Amino acid sequence: MLFQQGDLSGARQNDEAALNARRELVEKEATAESLLQVAAVSIEEGRPSDAEAPTRKALEEFQAEKMTSQQLRAYATLARAFLQQGKLRDAQKAISLVTPIAQRTQQRDVHIEFQITSALVQAASSKSPDVEAAIRALDAAVMDAQKIGILRLVYEGTLARGEIEMTSSYSGKGRSRLAALQKESLSRGYLLIARKAAKAQ
Repeated sequence: MLFQQGDLSGARQNDEAALNARRELVEKEATAESLLQVAAVSIEEGRPSDAEAPTRKALEEFQAEKMTSQQLRAYATLARAFLQQGKLRDAQKAISLVTPIAQRTQQRDVHIEFQITSALVQAASSKSPDVEAAIRALDAAVMDAQKIGILRLVYEGTLARGEIEMTSSYSGKGRSRLAALQKESLSRGYLLIARKAAKAQ
């Protein structure tokens, strides 16, 4: 409006203010994403308690900006951190808080990641019906990952199923599944998955 009215100085000030606001927002989002990555690394290094604080900080930013898919990822990360510490109720709560969001997200990869984490949390109860339901959910997640061609998620879903099977009455199947996954993922360069598959056998 100011530009159309010939107020070039006013228009410049408005445009610069808008640009600075956008830059600040981008920086906040990038920082939140970095915090979430730091948390993920902490979990993989076996330091899940160190993952809680950065994940919560990232979550605050995602919630403030109403970034639903990122919120889903953050809660899934938090659930994994809780699960690794044996805090099953906290993990279940984290999953339940964002299950409605999971149904609405348009990012299929984020939804699949959430499905995998949700299944791991569900199976952690060790109740037979929960284990069976978790395995079915993982089968669906792996199929979805295959459809969209994301091999990492195919492997992560397969790893999760193998891990669950190893702690159930399906340990024989789980061991075979994990051995096959170790070999294939190693040949494809997914070294972290291969190491985790080997450790879970």
